[in-house]
Amino acid sequence: MQEVPQNELNNKSVYLPHHAVVRTEKETTKTRVVFDASCKGSNNISLNDELMNGPVLQEDLRSIIMRWRMHKVCFVSDIEKMYRMILIQKEDADFQRVLWRQNTSISDEVKHYRLLTVTFGTASAPYLAIKTLMQLSEDEGEDHPIAKRIIREDFYVDKTCWT
Repeated sequence: MQEVPQNELNNKSVYLPHHAVVRTEKETTKTRVVFDASCKGSNNISLNDELMNGPVLQEDLRSIIMRWRMHKVCFVSDIEKMYRMILIQKEDADFQRVLWRQNTSISDEVKHYRLLTVTFGTASAPYLAIKTLMQLSEDEGEDHPIAKRIIREDFYVDKTCWT
């Protein structure tokens, strides 16, 4: 995220409500931030109401599983912090603003930030993540034809894990 310069504070923008989810039983990520792009603003419209979800880019799960059964080995993996690795267009960043205080002290100044990557909780996030993988397969496919085919035909992302 990037702090919003003082002279840009009045630009057209959307502020996303957010809160922490603390999971003490987890070894690694004990705390994560959850953004609520479905929260309605004073105009009774949310960011998710205005975002396009994008078309379905993956084949249906049944077809993928049928093809998986033809291989001796299938891989399951986790692309760690996938959304945080995908930059959004700069002109869209002001529609993902947050207010943030570095410390919990009420005397600490609240600052304005814009999120620069795909954000959990936005309606378009799953599409953008899959589209990025598809584009990567196109851009690098000539040098990695097997990976390109796997991403295009045998890759499945469970979007329910992204909420």
